[in-house]
Amino acid sequence: MVNDIKIKRKGFLHKVLREDNFDQLIFWKDGSWTDVSSSYGGEMDGNNPIYKLKRAYFYDNTWKESTEKIKEIEEYLNSYEEDY
Repeated sequence: MVNDIKIKRKGFLHKVLREDNFDQLIFWKDGSWTDVSSSYGGEMDGNNPIYKLKRAYFYDNTWKESTEKIKEIEEYLNSYEEDY
């Protein structure tokens, strides 16, 4: 089965990435994402994100760099397989 997961709110994500206005972004396997503090420890219900992006490792970037990062995240989301 081929996954075709797309990042949700991609235009807004570009803006967030370019403005460096986040501590950490987390992404779930359905393509949804949110901004959380650097002390974020996970979800109580066990539905934890599968990808994290910390501002400390991705900041002061161009539109092209943020586009490449979004593609990289989508590729990761599509290749992610859960352990059962």
